[in-house]
Amino acid sequence: MSETDLATYERMVNTNMRGVFLCNREAVRLMKPKQSGHVVTLVSMAGQRTNPGAPIYCASKFGARGLSSGLADQVLKLGIKVTEVNPGPVDSNYWGDRAVAREKFLKVDDVARTIAFVLNQPDYMVIREINFDNMKFLAA
Repeated sequence: MSETDLATYERMVNTNMRGVFLCNREAVRLMKPKQSGHVVTLVSMAGQRTNPGAPIYCASKFGARGLSSGLADQVLKLGIKVTEVNPGPVDSNYWGDRAVAREKFLKVDDVARTIAFVLNQPDYMVIREINFDNMKFLAA
């Protein structure tokens, strides 16, 4: 963290917190008149456990969790559900050319199936958050 410039910090926070705020705010504005809807906030397990190699990223994800949880408390009485989805590392373009053990990561389809599961629950049921990881990653 001591080597990170302010522009990098602001880009990370703007992407992971401001982005969640703006998207969720607009989604709720559309759902309020109907008194129904479901906001799914894709966060990360990095918002649940810290990583010494990415403290700013983790902090921004912890913040995104706070935004999602606070929103859930605000809009539940309006009939709007909010679910925070927290996958572990996902084999995606995010990693670029970095040397990472992608075979231990979740697949994008795993995340999509999990979101579909959340959205296909009965109307009376809300899953506030769901956390998941690849067993190979956790066992490493």
